[in-house]
Amino acid sequence: MRLAGVVCLLGLSLSMAYNLSYDNSYSQYKQTSELYNSFSLVQALSDKVDLNLDADFTANRSDALHRFRDTRMGEAWVSYKPGEDLELATSLERRLHTEERFGEIIRDEAETTVTGQIRCSALEWLSLDVGLGTHLLRYQTISDDSMVSGRNQGGVHDVSISVNKSFTPRFSTSVSFGEERTLGDETDYGSDNLTGRVNYKLPELLPDAFITYQVGASKFFTIYHDSAQSQRQRSWKHSASFTLPELLPALSLSMGTNWNQTQRYWEREDSTAQQRDARNREDVSRGINSSIRYDIMENAYITFGISRRLSRSDRKRQGPGTENLFDIWNNSDNRSLSASVVYKPGEAKVEFKRTVELYRHDTFGTWESGIGVEYRDNTDRDELRETLMLNAELPVSSRLTLSTALTGERRETIYLMAEQSANSKTSSIYSVEPGATFELGRNWDLEHKVKFSADYTTYLFPDVSASNNLLFRRVESSFSLDRLSADSTRLGVSHDFRYQDQGGFEQSMFTRSEETLRSSLTLFGGFHLPGRVGLTPSYSWEYNSRNYPSGLASSTSEHLHHVGLYTNMSLSRGNLTLSLTRTFYSEEDRESYWRATVNFNYVP
Repeated sequence: MRLAGVVCLLGLSLSMAYNLSYDNSYSQYKQTSELYNSFSLVQALSDKVDLNLDADFTANRSDALHRFRDTRMGEAWVSYKPGEDLELATSLERRLHTEERFGEIIRDEAETTVTGQIRCSALEWLSLDVGLGTHLLRYQTISDDSMVSGRNQGGVHDVSISVNKSFTPRFSTSVSFGEERTLGDETDYGSDNLTGRVNYKLPELLPDAFITYQVGASKFFTIYHDSAQSQRQRSWKHSASFTLPELLPALSLSMGTNWNQTQRYWEREDSTAQQRDARNREDVSRGINSSIRYDIMENAYITFGISRRLSRSDRKRQGPGTENLFDIWNNSDNRSLSASVVYKPGEAKVEFKRTVELYRHDTFGTWESGIGVEYRDNTDRDELRETLMLNAELPVSSRLTLSTALTGERRETIYLMAEQSANSKTSSIYSVEPGATFELGRNWDLEHKVKFSADYTTYLFPDVSASNNLLFRRVESSFSLDRLSADSTRLGVSHDFRYQDQGGFEQSMFTRSEETLRSSLTLFGGFHLPGRVGLTPSYSWEYNSRNYPSGLASSTSEHLHHVGLYTNMSLSRGNLTLSLTRTFYSEEDRESYWRATVNFNYVP
């Protein structure tokens, strides 16, 4: 880090333009505190040479757990551009991580990576990026009386190739390939990615219509030399889309389909065949979707959408008391239909949306224990999800705007297996959220929103269900009367309120079991000092309570006082933002805590 500081001072002494930023934040809650620092410098050493420095430091302390974590990362790189089509760069990255428990280090890691890169785009349709380097990881972990230490050293190389070619004004293609490798004494890991894309614009008979097809493949691997095993993952995908902006003068259409397959498995070094392992997975999915938009009039349109996705997931299951592996898989089918109407008369906006989803989940395969007992997955279920939403925003005048949001959601879940059928249920959520915003003048604004919501959960077989029918009711309110300056200085008052009760709901009778309430009133006293410096001191009183009418637990309540200071000031060509908050409890046995955030950004 001393070298980075010397290079930083050298860069600042040069007359070329530079960009410097520094972020600092500190927070503390009860017995846990965290400090974060981030530094970044971009310096133009000459017309062709650029210097970049990045450094991060994070410290986390938990007194209750007697734990301290320290993470530091620094990166420096220099790039040289001898021409517009060629760039040479070298970078050094250093990462340190330590963890202490009860004053003793139990984890210590140091990782260093040095790379050199060549970026070339000599041809308009071809770009190449090649990187070579070395990597070293040292680690030491202590657990009880045992200690594990080691090192992983090896080479690093990255290759990225991108080709973008237009054969005709209507036909174009793009192909990209990437390869990343990090080799070591203990572990090798890397990835490969290949993606191809074709775009074709249809003739003038269908104006602005085009077809896009994309195909891709990727693989990831991790080879553990000490266990002669490797973990691998392979993925394939392809997708196609058809877009027709003007099927008719007021009608547009888009359609698409996609397919994905992923295999994750373990294999041994002495065999190229895939091994049977309980960690192996294979997932396959395919889907189709389409949407139609029709412009009813100049300021209103309607949209319809339909989609369907079929998925299959294969895995292995080990029977209890045996090493035998059994093939288990599940199929899912998710179908969705949506419709929305948007109406924009002048500055107002009204939106209505309706969505219906059908979901089906089926499991297959069984496994046996060592004594011949057969098991199977019993989570088969069907679900119906329905959503109804209405949003409206109505400017009554140039200063007053009214808004409302109505939402209704219903989900019915049916478990098909006898062992789970008692958990079949219907869940419903209803909410109403009216609001208003009024501009009083001289930058004063008044805003108030209220939300009423209720959640119902009803079991279809309450006599045999392990749970009871539940009802949650909430009232939320947000009010503010303030004036906000361009430098974020704030003057005014705000109030936030939330009340919720919950309990059982049987035969139209509600039995309240718990009540929670939170109310927070905040005063902002923003003012300006000479030199365009704005300060916003604030005071907030917060009350929280939890009551148990059923008597299952004792009621609790607490009063909190938050004293804060916020400023956003310009310093020469830089900007400094500072936020400090001190929280006090009314109870003497509760410890107060700080919340602080400092941000500084300098632009020459």
